[in-house]
Amino acid sequence: MLSLEDLFASFEKLEDCKEGYKRTKQIIVGSPGYTDPHYLRTVIASEKNDVYSLGVVILELVTRMEAFCPERGQLLTTMVAPKLREIADVGGEVVGMVDQRLDGDFDLEEAKVTLIIGGLCFQQSPTTRPSAAEIMQTMKDKINSVDSRLLLSLPAKDCRR
Repeated sequence: MLSLEDLFASFEKLEDCKEGYKRTKQIIVGSPGYTDPHYLRTVIASEKNDVYSLGVVILELVTRMEAFCPERGQLLTTMVAPKLREIADVGGEVVGMVDQRLDGDFDLEEAKVTLIIGGLCFQQSPTTRPSAAEIMQTMKDKINSVDSRLLLSLPAKDCRR
């Protein structure tokens, strides 16, 4: 069982500067499995960091796997990436990736689209990840069980109202 301390673990990045300069220390805070690796490497924040995290949550919902498996020391994204590429490229096995508690009682095409959306969200380069608006539009267009009225009722991007 993860404690709150584990869940909200801090990642530290130490940079050695040229000789004669002080060592600098940057503390990057994030939850294991949810934090964009590009952000951890570059410390450049963007909306695409949130898209990465959204992709992880989508995959958690579909697969019923955790974002980070402490027993194995593995990230969900690392475990499912090869299977997602296979699904996207050659129509690989979708059923084995979906929460087994559903016992096959789900729309196969919707599961496939949802898995692919999740995978697109955690592509290595943030510039190749979809925007939140693109994700919503794809869900609205491709996933029949998503009520478009719900998507339309979501708050607008501008929060200064």
